Amino acid sequence: MKQGKLAFGFGDDDFHAPFDAGRGYTEIYTKAKNYEGIKEAVDNGRFTASTGLSLEYLDLKDGVIKVKAGFPTETYVNSFGYKFITENGTVSETYGETGEYAINGENYIRVEAIGENGAMLFTQPVYKKSFFNA
Repeated sequence: MKQGKLAFGFGDDDFHAPFDAGRGYTEIYTKAKNYEGIKEAVDNGRFTASTGLSLEYLDLKDGVIKVKAGFPTETYVNSFGYKFITENGTVSETYGETGEYAINGENYIRVEAIGENGAMLFTQPVYKKSFFNA
């Protein structure tokens, strides 16, 4: 992304044996579960890459990003590590039920979340459209 081109990240498995299946995947957020709905969601970055966590929400309001990760199945675990990573590689870290980051002029910020078992979640960047070339 540093060269002005928007690139989204996908999750997948490095599958060499049956026990490798399902370790990395892409979760797509769409209401229309057909080709057009999925394509539109992917084209607009409405998906995450994961190794076991799901995105409960990611909101941007009044210059603050708020995010919450969770496990896809019910568990007692409710706190996660959150990293907010900017285009300059600056990282802000927090730990808790949710993560928050106040935007301070950055062109884009992406979020990584990690659970106590090492499961991770990677969001697409929250960005200024003017930062990227067409």
